[in-house]
Amino acid sequence: MRSALLGALFAVGAASAQAQLRLEPASARFWTASAVLISAGLMLDEQMRDLALRNQSPALDDAARVVDPFGRASYLVPALAGAYVIPRIMGAHHVSDAALRVGLGYAVADGIESILKPVVGRHRPGPRREPLELRPFSTEEQWHSFPSAHTVHAFSIAAGVADEARCPWVTAFAFGTAALVGTQRVYTSAHWTSDVLASAVLAISATTTTTRWLRRHGLDGFLAPASDEGHSPPAWSLRVGAGRIEVHGRM
Repeated sequence: MRSALLGALFAVGAASAQAQLRLEPASARFWTASAVLISAGLMLDEQMRDLALRNQSPALDDAARVVDPFGRASYLVPALAGAYVIPRIMGAHHVSDAALRVGLGYAVADGIESILKPVVGRHRPGPRREPLELRPFSTEEQWHSFPSAHTVHAFSIAAGVADEARCPWVTAFAFGTAALVGTQRVYTSAHWTSDVLASAVLAISATTTTTRWLRRHGLDGFLAPASDEGHSPPAWSLRVGAGRIEVHGRM
């Protein structure tokens, strides 16, 4: 069964890549790399589960607890709301519009995750569990391993922020934080490695598609379109001298 699933997954990714290669090479590379990574994750699920169980320690447990909020909706949703409301009040509409696009991308990715979780019905990792134990449409929490909500939340925000900022260090920080969240889910045996990898792909694809559509079309009467033309990352300069510090920048 696992071999068949791996073959089907790679075939879908390769077909998608081939279909888009001439028109969208970046998209083709993304889907090809995603298919390879998820296939590798499926093959290594048991080994990564065992590795995590063997290397648990009090220090890593504490680190996992610190990372956990970065994937929880109870923390992220208020943060997204604040990122929209505060700049709006201050008159920085371009910032609040960007936050709204990121938030809507997050909502789309989270909606897909919420639907797939019970439909797929994959059992969570455990010392004696098989990676591909499935019980579709189960309402029991232990059968809700895929997708990983934490991973979808973290990577959807990372993808949205990166797409809005277009700044290398912002992208590195956002995706680095999201990667820590995904690692934490494997370490705590909450999800299989392939769950995390596939959830990251789902989040990036759903969020980026949503934010770019919103930038082109906006929302009628609520969020104006914002063309990608001339869209550049923030540029900042720092001048120190004559007993004062001046910071100049544009968003």
